[in-house]
Amino acid sequence: MKDGAFNNIILASASPRRKLLLENAGVDFRVEVSGADEVDGKGRLPRQTALGNALIKARAVSDKFPEGIVLGADTVVVLDGKVFGKPVSREDAVRILEALSGKAHTVITAIALVCKASGLEESAFEESLVKFKILSPDTIRLYMKLVDVMDKAGAYGIQEHSDMIIEDIRGNVDNVMGLPCGLVLRELEKFRVRLNSARHPAKEE
Repeated sequence: MKDGAFNNIILASASPRRKLLLENAGVDFRVEVSGADEVDGKGRLPRQTALGNALIKARAVSDKFPEGIVLGADTVVVLDGKVFGKPVSREDAVRILEALSGKAHTVITAIALVCKASGLEESAFEESLVKFKILSPDTIRLYMKLVDVMDKAGAYGIQEHSDMIIEDIRGNVDNVMGLPCGLVLRELEKFRVRLNSARHPAKEE
């Protein structure tokens, strides 16, 4: 992989939140949705489910674009060992929000970077803790009117009307939104990727 190859990064996700986070991190990339079938997580640890799905997405796109560095990601919400992905119906979304009400849960986002041409694969994950307020039925109904919950793990997103449902977040907020960019940047270094310095200024000490 050549140094400075920051135009050859592919995001294997249709998520507008991941796209925005990666843009804000100063990474030049294009989007190619994988369309791959994900594993359901039965019999696996939550982090194994997230890591497995991130790799599935990245590998599927890497098969089509072997010279690219493909970034796949997967987010799961975990409460008492149970994994909550995207709701399958609005009734399911209500059930998930009722289960999370008044409790603290873990958000795990796994990332995978794959370049088929070079044979490189890297994967990692990050965890954050989110505490929900106690949600009344009226609050849940209003929240679901204001927010499209169907494309979000755990049937919620912190970027919209989070004050209605969230009491506290401990850990990386980007991770809860679906892409821990600091982790992504560290993993990209293993591929000798140079970021666009004009869009990614050095952090102040």
